[in-house]
Amino acid sequence: MMKYNQLLIDEDHKTMELFKGLSEQEDQILTKKVTLLIKQGQNIRLQVVALDRDDRTIYLEGYTLIEGILDSF
Repeated sequence: MMKYNQLLIDEDHKTMELFKGLSEQEDQILTKKVTLLIKQGQNIRLQVVALDRDDRTIYLEGYTLIEGILDSF
């Protein structure tokens, strides 16, 4: 079974949340939620991510990795 990793980025707050090991169904649900939020004017984006072999922390300069981004909308 394929597992998906998605990085949700909130451009306004310069934060991001990593969703790891999503099933295809979970990935589709997340994508639909984010699409609706974007249509409502939220400045967010969803990016497919491949984790490195050591499963190290993902880092994008200028962004803070947090949990619960979707809860803030």
